[in-house]
Amino acid sequence: MSLRKREYEGASESPLRVTFSGAYGDRKELPRAVPEEAVKALPHTSVLVGQAASAGICRGRVRVIRNPESEALQQGEILVAERTDPGWIVHFSLASGLVVSHGSLLSHTAIVARELALPCVVAVENATTRLKTGDLVEVDGRNGKVTILEEAVSDLFACA
Repeated sequence: MSLRKREYEGASESPLRVTFSGAYGDRKELPRAVPEEAVKALPHTSVLVGQAASAGICRGRVRVIRNPESEALQQGEILVAERTDPGWIVHFSLASGLVVSHGSLLSHTAIVARELALPCVVAVENATTRLKTGDLVEVDGRNGKVTILEEAVSDLFACA
């Protein structure tokens, strides 16, 4: 048996060839509208962690899109998706930030986000189920964090 076959049989998973950490596409960040201490004090605040893909910080309402051909993003919303491909580019031009469940620094989402200077976090586990359309979030593309500042009301009768 050849050496390569023995190595292949002994490997449980394919190792990552390149490992990255930190921020990519550094640029000047806008000042935060709410101080960090105030964000930590908000009730029901939770943080989702993924891979920092494009530096920058933005705040906005989430729009979860599953089909880019039949769903629309409004100017300034944060696009949340499972993954993207070149067919999503129309939505990128309207987004203020990007969050995806799958991807890496070399994925379509990350590369286009850096080209367009959009804050982006990829590899956020279950992003499309943990985030709901209408949630107010902060995307920190430098540190790979998505902070839920306010959850959308999913049931109008819950307010009554």
